[in-house]
Order: sequence, then C-alpha cells, then structure tokens
Amino acid sequence: MMKKYKTKKSNYFIVRMTKKGKCQIVFFSFILMMSFSLTAQPGKGQQSWLSNYEIAQQLLKKSSYYNATEYLEKAIELKGKNDPELLHLLARTYELARDYENAALHYEFVLRNDSDNKFNHVRWNYARMLKQSGNCEEAVKEFRVIATSGMEVDKIRLKNEVEGCEMAMSGKEADYNSLDKLDVINSGYSEYAPIPLEGGELIYSTLKSDEYIRPEDEMLYSKIHKTTLEKNGELIEEGSPMTEIINKTGVHNGHGTYSDNGEKFYFTRCPSGTDNLPDCMIFVTTLVNEDWTEPRRLGVDINPEGTRNSTPYFKDGKLFFSSNRTGGMGGMDLWMAYLQEDGSFSRAENLGRFINSTGDDISPFYDKKNNKIYFSSDGHPGYGGFDIFKAHGGIGKWTAPENLSQPINSPADDMYFSIADDNAVGYFSSNRKGTEAVDNSTCCDDIFKVGLNPEAQTIELEGIVYDKKDPLKTPMEGARVELLEINDEGDLDLVSSIVTFNQEPFAFRVDNSKKYVIRGTKEGYTVGEETIFPYGDNNIRKDIGVEKDCIELNGWVFGNDSKTKNILPGATVQLYEINDKGEMIEIERVLSSQDGYEFCVPIDKKIRLVASKEGYLTDSYDISTDGNYDKIRY
Repeated sequence: MMKKYKTKKSNYFIVRMTKKGKCQIVFFSFILMMSFSLTAQPGKGQQSWLSNYEIAQQLLKKSSYYNATEYLEKAIELKGKNDPELLHLLARTYELARDYENAALHYEFVLRNDSDNKFNHVRWNYARMLKQSGNCEEAVKEFRVIATSGMEVDKIRLKNEVEGCEMAMSGKEADYNSLDKLDVINSGYSEYAPIPLEGGELIYSTLKSDEYIRPEDEMLYSKIHKTTLEKNGELIEEGSPMTEIINKTGVHNGHGTYSDNGEKFYFTRCPSGTDNLPDCMIFVTTLVNEDWTEPRRLGVDINPEGTRNSTPYFKDGKLFFSSNRTGGMGGMDLWMAYLQEDGSFSRAENLGRFINSTGDDISPFYDKKNNKIYFSSDGHPGYGGFDIFKAHGGIGKWTAPENLSQPINSPADDMYFSIADDNAVGYFSSNRKGTEAVDNSTCCDDIFKVGLNPEAQTIELEGIVYDKKDPLKTPMEGARVELLEINDEGDLDLVSSIVTFNQEPFAFRVDNSKKYVIRGTKEGYTVGEETIFPYGDNNIRKDIGVEKDCIELNGWVFGNDSKTKNILPGATVQLYEINDKGEMIEIERVLSSQDGYEFCVPIDKKIRLVASKEGYLTDSYDISTDGNYDKIRY
C-alpha cells in the first residue's frame, strides 16, 4: 500500500507575542554567506490550500524557508492529495533549510507520486539528502539507479558520491587526540570561520544576537568576534564583536583574516542582492594610529562585477579566497592572488583541477610551515555535504586532496578548518547532529576543536599514466588515479583520487611507514596497478601502464552512384554485437564525416557494422575481434 503523506508539527524556540497577537519567530542560518531568515508569520485566517500556498511563496521570496515549510505542509493537507508539484517545493524548501531528513523524506514522496516521471531529476537531490542524513546504504542504491537511468549527470561527481559513501560505511576513522565543541562561544545560531592568532586569540564569525527578543521583521546579521585562548586551545571567555567599522550594521560581515604584519584586516561583507541572497565581496581595512579605517572593497582582480567572492585567508603575501567567477572548474572555486608593493593584488590565479572540483570549493587555509592547504568541498569524495580536505606541495604544484576522514568529517557540512601555529590543535565548524540549534538538528553551525597528532614522515609519490604500446610514454589525460592503503587485514582503503590533465604527472603524499596500491583507470583501457612500499625512500616515481580493452575500428562510408565513388558524410553508422543466439545488440552509433567514423569495439566479440542514409541502400559488414588486432579499418 502506498504510504500516505502526513504533516509534522513544527517546533520553534525563540518566540515572542507582538501587540497584534502575531507569533514572531526569529532564526538565521549562515553558510557560504547565504542568508536564511525567519520573519513574522502572516495570519492564518484563510484556510484554503491556495491561500497557504501563496503565503509560503511570499515567505520563500524572503528566504524564510523554515516558516514556509509550515504553510506548504498545510497546503498539501488541505488540497487532499499528494500533489508532486507541492511535494517537490516542500522537499526543496527543507533542503534549503538544511533539514536533510525531512528533505529526503519528501523527495521520496515526490518520486512515489510522480506517475508522469516529470520529477525524475530530483532523484539526485534525494540521494544527496539520504547521504547527508547519514543513510549511505540507501544513498548508494539511488546513486546506482541514477548511473543506469540515462540521466545527464557529472559522471566524476557521481563516482565521487559513491566513493564517499563507501568510505563512510567502512567505519574507518583517523586517529585524533580529541574532538570537542567550543561551548563557551557556541549558541543556537551559527558560529563559523574560526582563525587562531599568534598572540593567543581566536577570531570567528557568528549570528548570535545580544538580545533574544528583537523588534518585528528585524533580521539577524553576521558579525566578526574575537576571544582569548589558553595554551591548550581552550577558550577563556565568550567573544565580543570587533569594532563597528568592521561590523557594519544591516549587512553580513564574516571570515576575518589579518595581513602578515597585522596592519590590514581582510573580510567578507555581504549586502542582500535582488535575489535575496547576499552579494558577497571581499573588503579590507587598515590600522592607522590604533584605529581601523573605513573598509573598502578590493578591486576587480579580486571582486569582478557580477560574481560572489568570499572566505578570504591571507598568508605570506598571498590572498586565498573562493569565487564563482568565469574560468573555474565548477561552482565556487579556490583562487589566489599576490599582494603587490602598491597595496593592490595581482590577477587571481585558479588553484587548479587537483584542488578544485566540479562542485563548490570554499574556506581555504594555507599552512606555510608545512606547505599544505586545507579547504572544504562538496565535489571530491566525502562523507556528507561539505568535507574538509588537505593537499601538499605549495603554490603551483598541489598533490591530490586527502580527506581528513571521520570524526572531523561527518554526514553534514564541515568547513572552515584552521590550525594553531604549533600544529597541535585545529578548529572547524559543522552543523552535524549534536550542535546547538533553534530549529531542526542540522540547521546551525557550531565551532569544534580537534587535538591533532604529529604527522608521520611523508614523502611525495608522483608518476604518469601511459599507454603501454606508446614507445614515447606520452602522459595520458583524463585518467583516474587512485591511492589505496593496504590495511592490516590486507584490504584496500581508498585514501585519495585524482584525474590527470594537461599531461601533468599525478602526485600524492604518502606515509613512509605504510603500504599502498596505486591504480590507474580510463574508459576503454584495462586497469593498471602498482604496489608501493615507501619505507626508506625520499621520493618515489611510479608510472602506471594501461592497455586498451577494445580494438580501434575506423573507416569511411562511400556513396556509389554507379559512376563515381565519393566519401559520404552524414551517414549513420551503427555498431552491433551479435550474441550466441544470433541477436543483434546495439553498442553505439555515430554519424560519418569527411574524416570517416571511429569506434572502440570489444575484444573477442562478433561485430556487425551497419551504414545507412536516406536515399541510399543500407550496407553491413560482419567482423570478428578474436584476433590479435591493434586496429581494424573498413
């Protein structure tokens, strides 16, 4: 029997009664400098489904997702049927509210009630919400349905999602000394972007208000705070806001970072845009006679018009930040610019495909002492939404990102990782279950402190993937290289992976006390593997040879009108496999051109080629690929 849709009761915590008797709810969640606010609820006099739907639409225009869910639930209940359109809107609203469990539940309702397959595309959202709810077993099933459904999806992203779930289900955890919330500063609102300073202080950003009861319709805005740390990384006291020059009223201020000499302070400021999302830009203020100057927006090399730029981190004369400008690999990418003598910045450089993914990559932290960069991404293999990664190698040559693993990473969003100078303590923010929250259990970010173990000696492993039949060993582009650790039981655990490009070598950092397998794969080729025993080596070079698992078949289609025989472009060429029953199974089809056609056909198969074009007789050839061929031409 089909499961009936049921509404749920909404529970809110910060409530006051206005003079007009309306219940006002104040809430704000802040991630990637995107604002979600709760405002006063409209009256409930009209009870038709349409009136509730219209109220929900008004709330959505204000990004008031949490209030909107209540009216959408009521609209569905009053309409008296499981309307896929309304269910989809409610599921998406829960997703925007970071209520992963309810989002997954309602995406499932959409798919169950979508008899016309109009919303089949939401299966991706459904799988992602299952994953971020911690239900990786079901998420993997959905990702595999997507892989065979013909949906247009990023295949690398899809593979990464499955690999991330497999890591989570393995139960493997990294060995950290401790993991604790900084409850002195955490609240029911979001706290994020912690940066420890050399002088024993911590700066962070928060949505916490001085007062829990606020005037009607007033929004909460993020401010940058500062507090003091003890030697062990514990907090002495709750932080206080930095100067009002930095924390401008009526806009969001966050992600603070000092220059190397402490005389400049870079941060993100986000006035609301026309789409109700903050238009984030990076600002700077200068310390003059112990006072901070009026902040100014950095120039177009950092803040191009029509883009969003945020999460700056300054170190060693370099500004690292995230931006959705053109020239990137996906949504938000990580970029870097050099500070010049006149105080301006050089043209920003993309940190490259090894770091950036087709998803969003944010919150960089550069550890100059150890030549590492830490950042968060939802496009590399991860345990949940945003995971924290690190890469080695320095500017211009980064190794493949390595996931910091559990318990730092969780099914939810884990971001803004930073470390103290002694490398003994790290800080990050997360909205995992167990954080303080004014609404659902994953609505809001808290700041965590993690005790780090000194890292074992690591060395660099690099190499290329090449075709074994290529005497020049030309580096192969688009090959996926995986680094797998051989654990104590002899099983293989995925450590990191990368896709090669621009004929550049792949590079990983490996622990010289462990054993590894390095694996290279590419569509149309066999898998290549090499076993690595790093002990006693300084650096390792290991190239991976692969062989084609198919035979190149190419040729031309000719048109013959009894007088002349000319190359015929635009003909359909179909490649079929003939099975043991004599049945034809289509493998691929292409259109011929002046340059001919080309296939990569399976080995040890009976193959039939069929060429056709309107106005011409159809022709076919049977081919056997059980011989020792490199190429076949017809």
